[in-house]
Amino acid sequence: MKKKEFFLCILFLMYTYLSAQNNFYQNIPPKPKNRPSVALILAGGGARGFAHIAVLELLEQEKIPIDIVIGTSAGSIIGSLYCAGYTPAQIKKELAYLDWSAIFHDATTSPFENTLGDHSTSSTPFRINLAKDPLNTGLQLGTGLLTGQHAYELFKKLTLRIPSDKNFNELCIPFRAVTTDLLKGKTVVLSQGDLAEAVRASMSIPTVFQPFAIDENYYIDGMALDNTPIDVAVKMGYDIIIVSEISDTLETDYKKFEQQPLLTSQQMINMPQIEKNRKYYRYADLIIYPDYAGKSVIDYQNAVEIYNKSKQSVKEFRTPVKKIKEQIDTLSEPGRETTEVHKKTSYYDNPLPTPTKLIIHGVTEKDTEYIKKKFSQIAGKKLTPEFYTHFSQSIYQSGLYQQVVTRLTDNGTVLELYLRPQNRQKAVILFGGNYKFGIAADAQSSLSLFTDLQWRGLTGSGSVLALRTTFIDTLAAQLMFMQPMGSHFFTQVLCSYQDNKNTITSGWKHYSITAGSLRQAAVQARLGIPFLTYNTFLSGAGIRWYDTTEIMDTGARGVNGDFFTGYLSSNVDHAIFPASGSSLSIKGTGILPIDKHDTQPIMDIVQIEALGAIPVNKNLSIVMSCFAGSNLSQTLNKLPGLQPVYAFSLADSRYFPQITDSAVYGIHKAVISAGIRFTPAGNLTLIGGKAIFSISGAAGNIWSSYQTISLKNLCWRASVDAGIRITEGSGLLLRLGAGKTRNYILPFISFEFGNIRY
Repeated sequence: MKKKEFFLCILFLMYTYLSAQNNFYQNIPPKPKNRPSVALILAGGGARGFAHIAVLELLEQEKIPIDIVIGTSAGSIIGSLYCAGYTPAQIKKELAYLDWSAIFHDATTSPFENTLGDHSTSSTPFRINLAKDPLNTGLQLGTGLLTGQHAYELFKKLTLRIPSDKNFNELCIPFRAVTTDLLKGKTVVLSQGDLAEAVRASMSIPTVFQPFAIDENYYIDGMALDNTPIDVAVKMGYDIIIVSEISDTLETDYKKFEQQPLLTSQQMINMPQIEKNRKYYRYADLIIYPDYAGKSVIDYQNAVEIYNKSKQSVKEFRTPVKKIKEQIDTLSEPGRETTEVHKKTSYYDNPLPTPTKLIIHGVTEKDTEYIKKKFSQIAGKKLTPEFYTHFSQSIYQSGLYQQVVTRLTDNGTVLELYLRPQNRQKAVILFGGNYKFGIAADAQSSLSLFTDLQWRGLTGSGSVLALRTTFIDTLAAQLMFMQPMGSHFFTQVLCSYQDNKNTITSGWKHYSITAGSLRQAAVQARLGIPFLTYNTFLSGAGIRWYDTTEIMDTGARGVNGDFFTGYLSSNVDHAIFPASGSSLSIKGTGILPIDKHDTQPIMDIVQIEALGAIPVNKNLSIVMSCFAGSNLSQTLNKLPGLQPVYAFSLADSRYFPQITDSAVYGIHKAVISAGIRFTPAGNLTLIGGKAIFSISGAAGNIWSSYQTISLKNLCWRASVDAGIRITEGSGLLLRLGAGKTRNYILPFISFEFGNIRY
């Protein structure tokens, strides 16, 4: 063999090997033959990615032909939609005005979670999962704070018309999504498959989103290794490379490090990526730096501001863009009209899929029939974004699966469902606290901490065995077991003890310090019947022991039999500080004084509570609530020692936070409140936290008999309020105002932290 042939053979073998290692380089889209090929690189940067829209607009205005878009993370989001056929204006319309707080609120829970009350995971700010293996005591903190399911569903809805077995070269503009293989530690360039999956894999921000699984490979954000993938375009041989750069830059002001010690860690994380970018910047013909208004990668609520600022800033790059266009025209073949290999068409030119066949992967046998039934509702119909969302969410909201992925193949006639089941049996520790402070005529300050050890899935899907202990100002323990019975019933058994201490001191007026303790113990069994989506019937019976001797002169000790039935309906958007929706609770209670049966054989309590939140616009809501309760037979007056357990008090922080002394009781109560609530746009953090401000007021009273019911001498308050929602069931609330307390009209201050009823 001649020397030349030998070297050619070696080169061929090397090429074959490298091609096998980099399959996407075998899938290079066709390039124009009569002009230079152009690649557009869209860097990652979270919310800053909205600045890419302005860059696309500029390039379109200057008629820059684009032969491929290569994006990482946020760049893959914008780039995928553009290559699918969306215009920059359509991308802005679809993404910039979304409620991103809903997108990032995607925790999976049991459909019976809202029946758990204080045992619900949404009622506490802190949770730790323990290992399933009892011999392994390690913590199971999860692979990410968010599942990313809602983000995936957003991209899927926007790309439904693109088949899941698509070669990305076949899009109206070829596209590449850059991601990182978590287990292999290497950059992966996705060039075919499902477009929504490619985008979701590319934007899996470590520790925020769970890694995304595609065919048993686990992907995290492409920024981990290649946030500005100029190198991909270089290796694919594109002649002209344009970059839209929104990556972090190195901080050069040392004084800022003295002010922010954690900035050193951030600088250290950025250094390797910035060093890599420097290496490849020299291959770029033009780097556009849109102004993203100084926003961080999590400022999704400021999408419009980022876009508007970048639209103004990219104007200074118009001249360099024109030079690129001149360069393209100059290097094009003279005398020949420039023809495009890839024609930008509308996304809506693609037909909607019409699935007729369902294939399921990863489903449990018990759920198969349910999923098939849901599929029958959409089979043979055009799969609209609304139909898709209903189908996907009906499976995800079961709480049984941490990932629900759909693929549409065979020209949209086959729907493949890929499911990743949740860990059905696990131990969970919830912990948190409640603090309440109020000062007006008198004052109160109380603090309680709690822990809740739970075993979930112990006796089947949805079952919960929980032991909750509370200490400091309230000493309490409760053992609760809940067992779902199919999808339409559940049972609960509760054993509880509570010693609730109440200490009242002087406020603006001088009063002697009073302290008392209400002690109770109870065993109760319940049966629940959820129906439709937001409705539940609940009934139960039990035995209660009580001791009210420390909190009132007519206090007593005794044992009662309780039975109740109730109805709950709620579709509010949030458990605390709702901005839209309504809720209604109706409950009737029967009381059998076992040890005082001769005095009073049976007593009754009926109570109704309603809330409505009416949105005026995106940030403003009118919120109204009311409560009415009555001992219809007025038999509680015969046993006043039972009133602290079953009667009503005005010391209800939801309506009258200025009243701290609950020593006065009534057997009838009516209260109404109303407020105007303002919610600034966006979350305080990427994963939640919402601030609210409001002006609110309340009026009402309690009465000892029907004869005393009157609108005269009503209790009232008016206040300005500020709060933060931490989780769906916990937050903090500060109120400043004035109201009636102990027959005085006085200013008041109140503060609550924990499980707030507001």
